[in-house]
Amino acid sequence: MAALRSVWALVCVCLLIGLSGCGGKPADGSSELRGKLLLQGKPIEVAGRQVGIGRVILRFIPVDAGVEPVQTDVAADGTFLINAGIGNGQGGIKPGKYKISVVADESGKDKLQGAYTPEKTTIVKDILADGQELVIELKP
Repeated sequence: MAALRSVWALVCVCLLIGLSGCGGKPADGSSELRGKLLLQGKPIEVAGRQVGIGRVILRFIPVDAGVEPVQTDVAADGTFLINAGIGNGQGGIKPGKYKISVVADESGKDKLQGAYTPEKTTIVKDILADGQELVIELKP
């Protein structure tokens, strides 16, 4: 009976240790970022989105060296999410200053005519803490 209690106690300790790794922020300081991308107050419409050949892509390019760029797709309603990968330490975006490029891909053509490529974009945003909501309004 004492051996069974010892085994049960060991199982409980292992479960507690395993569960303590879940939740919290990733060890690399990455955060989740939610937001909305708008053009003249509305989500960007791209032909072919329904069949998977049109999409809107946001790319966050760090101003400071040593941080990797992050890219995400924008949903039809204009929303986007960069998930911090809570619990597995992957994904997310590190706090800092980023240039933001946008491509509205319609069958290989940029609906925005290259106005927001990494070389031409004038959008620069500070990404702060976990849970930040960012609204990006493009100028026509």
